[in-house]
Amino acid sequence: GAIVGARAPLVAFNIELATADPAVARVIAEAVRASSGGLPGVQAIGLALAHAGTSQVSMNVIDVDAAPLHAVVARVREEATARGVAPVRGELVGLVPARVVQRAAGASEADLPDARTLAAAARALLLDTLPPEAVVELALAAAGLLPT
Repeated sequence: GAIVGARAPLVAFNIELATADPAVARVIAEAVRASSGGLPGVQAIGLALAHAGTSQVSMNVIDVDAAPLHAVVARVREEATARGVAPVRGELVGLVPARVVQRAAGASEADLPDARTLAAAARALLLDTLPPEAVVELALAAAGLLPT
């Protein structure tokens, strides 16, 4: 027999900081993670990126409704700024649900994200770009697996 499980979407997201000091990233991670009284549904750690000479707040957002990704980014930016550090860029690891993109862009959730919505969401999330194939529903549609 087989056992199949399901969970709500998880978004893995990192924010690189303009400091080589991982202690700053750890303090920011502590401020945003749920277990320390931060944002609900957020797990976070701070670590050094030795190859880049920077540090990073690495997060799993396990409840994108309780903690919208753009609100998580805003909170990291706020915590970083309070410590005299600039957030450099965001990094999406894997796929993201369309509603996360639409909410970050301030767009309607009635239709799938278009190029303008993707660009607006990328700006809000500190991403260089947000390709359509990074959005679950757009990737499924491109593969012909989403009903039209």
